[in-house]
Amino acid sequence: MTPTSRRFAVAALLVVIASLVYAPELHARTVFLPAGSVDGLAGAIAAAGPGGTVFVRPGLHRESGTVTITFPVSIVGARRSVIESTTSPGTTYPLVVDPSLHVLGTSGVTIRGLRLRPPVDTTGGCGVLVENSPGTIVSANRMTDYEFGVLVQNSDNVIIKGNFIRVSRGWAADPPTIPESDGIVVINGESAQVLYNRVSDAIFGIFGSDRGGRMTGNIAHSSYIGIILCRAPEDSFLISGVAVGSRVSGTEWNVSFNASSDNLNDGYLVIDGSNHNLLSNNAAWSNGAYDIELAGDTERFGFLAPASFENTVDVGFFTDLVIKDCGNNNTVNDDVVDTTVDPCF
Repeated sequence: MTPTSRRFAVAALLVVIASLVYAPELHARTVFLPAGSVDGLAGAIAAAGPGGTVFVRPGLHRESGTVTITFPVSIVGARRSVIESTTSPGTTYPLVVDPSLHVLGTSGVTIRGLRLRPPVDTTGGCGVLVENSPGTIVSANRMTDYEFGVLVQNSDNVIIKGNFIRVSRGWAADPPTIPESDGIVVINGESAQVLYNRVSDAIFGIFGSDRGGRMTGNIAHSSYIGIILCRAPEDSFLISGVAVGSRVSGTEWNVSFNASSDNLNDGYLVIDGSNHNLLSNNAAWSNGAYDIELAGDTERFGFLAPASFENTVDVGFFTDLVIKDCGNNNTVNDDVVDTTVDPCF
């Protein structure tokens, strides 16, 4: 074999290897989901293939149930594109999580620019469920009238950014139509990034468990509690047929430059053993109980939740907050409520 022929042979071999190793990328494509589609999203995702993009055209798209995403893909909504999904809320604990979009067992998924909602005058189950899917990005979406906005289970390094989430207020009806609704919940997942979202009308607006997360630039309002660091009990959620709760209470979160207002109870609550968190430069006003509460041992949720400990509150620019510290070894650089007058509970 001549040197030239050998070079051609090596080049051909490299092409074959590349086609095997990078086959998903080579087969990726952009697929357009036309307006008026009915149960068309799953087929569009399959057609786009791993590494591909589904572009959702402006207009109404109807889905009769959950669309499951099991490989890396981007789903991007045009302005005025609406995905109307029929899913159901949970009514008893553990609450069945019935998502419109279920990111399951993959990585590298992006969901951006969609408007997600249930049919008019109904309550949906969940906007987006991220399960066993590290690195998922959920950004710039609008979700309304669900029991849950975005839930994260067993998924590290998830980014939830720039979403508008207004969940169902059925928990406040007389009688209640649902027992709970939450905007964003990191059940299990380290190093979550919850950034620049607007969340309202929930029991818990933004709920952080597990370790090393960041909440920055969020607006949480008109809920029972705006932002909470806690641990979801084991009987909280039924996901993929399994009852799940948080392994670790909120630990080493950086909660900074958020605004939490007009909540029935607390603006920010650190509870149930949450520890080594930093809350800095957070605004709060017009909250029913406290702007910031670092809870001690308490049974307010129907079970013994141990005291928060070794958290730091740096009020920064916001020096007029109502802060109550009933935890252990917390540091607060501002005046706190006198617990001899207003006892811990």
